[in-house]
Amino acid sequence: MMLVEMLLFISPALLFPAELLYSFTVVTFLGYRRISRRNALDHDSRKRLYECIGQNPGISLGALIHASGVARGAAQYHLCRLKSMGMIVAVRQGGQVGYFKTGEGSGAVGRSVHLHLQNDTTRQILSLLLAVHRPSQQDLAVAVGISAPSIFWHMRRLIADEIVEPYREGKTMRYHLTPEALGLLREEAGHDGADDRTPRDGEEGVTV
Repeated sequence: MMLVEMLLFISPALLFPAELLYSFTVVTFLGYRRISRRNALDHDSRKRLYECIGQNPGISLGALIHASGVARGAAQYHLCRLKSMGMIVAVRQGGQVGYFKTGEGSGAVGRSVHLHLQNDTTRQILSLLLAVHRPSQQDLAVAVGISAPSIFWHMRRLIADEIVEPYREGKTMRYHLTPEALGLLREEAGHDGADDRTPRDGEEGVTV
């Protein structure tokens, strides 16, 4: 406060940045110390962010801001606090960062699946792979409505993250989910795996 008063005396124009500096100091060195895991969710904005992450594992910052209604600066501050208390983790995959509650979406494949589900096109591809027996690149391109090279780009990422495995049938490359990804996606979709399981060799599959 002495700094604010001195700057106000010297030049009123310097008051605004000085007030910001003072507020930041108070929040950082006084407010932060009062936050603990026990009372972290007493703050409305922090609670909304935490709940949104729980409902949407792997959610991006932009989607989190939109879903929670919390302003970007405030969201970044509260996410930092939640991370420092070990309540959430931020996972980077390629150029994408997704947020998870600690312990949820555990395992590299599990978190990769949730991160890929945040992308509309990849989510459509994964839904088709869950329902269709070993579709080809062209099958997926027609069903999703994008070019074959675009499908190839998505499939390359899914294969690298151990979510999809390629399967060659003559000159045609087909794809199917890895066992771990299949189980995770069935769980995510609420499937019980009894009536709509992925067909195996020799069984009829769903056609695109």
